Amino acid sequence: MLIIPHLDSVANATADLPAGTIAYFLSFNHDTEKFEIIASGHVTDDSGTIITDPGAGLTISGWGCNCPPYSITGKCRKCTTTCLNSGSLFSSGNASVNNAKPSLGDTIVFTFNGTARDTGGKKQVVCVDENGTLEGDVSIEYTGHLAVERKALNDDDSPEQREENLKAAVKNRLSTAEFTNIVIENVTDPAKPFIYRYHVRVPEYAQRTGKRLFLQPAFFQKGIPALFATSTRRYPIYFHFPWSEEDKVTFSLPKGYALDNADSPAPFTAGAVSHYEVKMGVTKDQSTLIYDRKFFFGGNGTILFPADRYSAIKQLFDVLNTADNHTITLKQAASTASN
Repeated sequence: MLIIPHLDSVANATADLPAGTIAYFLSFNHDTEKFEIIASGHVTDDSGTIITDPGAGLTISGWGCNCPPYSITGKCRKCTTTCLNSGSLFSSGNASVNNAKPSLGDTIVFTFNGTARDTGGKKQVVCVDENGTLEGDVSIEYTGHLAVERKALNDDDSPEQREENLKAAVKNRLSTAEFTNIVIENVTDPAKPFIYRYHVRVPEYAQRTGKRLFLQPAFFQKGIPALFATSTRRYPIYFHFPWSEEDKVTFSLPKGYALDNADSPAPFTAGAVSHYEVKMGVTKDQSTLIYDRKFFFGGNGTILFPADRYSAIKQLFDVLNTADNHTITLKQAASTASN
């Protein structure tokens, strides 16, 4: 059993949840490096504490807290214009407040916006040779909460360790990757985007079989497993914030090869909550393939789902994983093959 005081929440505003209100508990999982919902609970009859439900409680050791409902309405206690406008929650654009200059006792309402403005923008210009080796320059830019997360993971590390962290993360999914010219920007600057830049070489990125190369255009997702592995779930699914991803990869194709099967994965939409779309095109001279990928999740601030919606959420991310693993075929011209 876990009992916590029913105290001030975001921006020092008391949540003032009524007695009996459902309130979930988060705990930091050091294996996944994420906060996860680990127990259900409720506000006690006197509204003074939040307690886990019978049979629920902590299962792992880590930092923990109560997961607030959205939107949050509360009484202002110590709020100032500065505290409301300076935090990462509001600077990221994912939340707004109905009263920018509250006085003591005023009611303030925090609303999570429908637009996912925490973005991961990734660009890559690469070439692929006839052996399937990929090589080129990469630029990755994070804003909003995604930037805050990256900065928190890196700000205490030395520049050398930050580079090693990046290498380890990429090699975890692309084991043959080689790196040069690594630049990591704005690690300690709270106002600017977090940026990675590097040159990468990945032998055997594309698989060669006879006269064909099988290429996965989604470079930034290659090697990443599906988000949810288990078939069932006991507790609600909580995403920390809405987010969007925008990837652009430009491939210089190997000389003598042409597109043989280059269909795009089908787009999908989950109402206002999520959307995925890929556009691919080739230049007139057939030498360059351009891959554009867009994905967002958490539209209308929808980031908390009951456990009975797990199957639908899992299916969405399974479809996303399948789409990201989509491959296209490059075929070697007959005249080139004979040479």
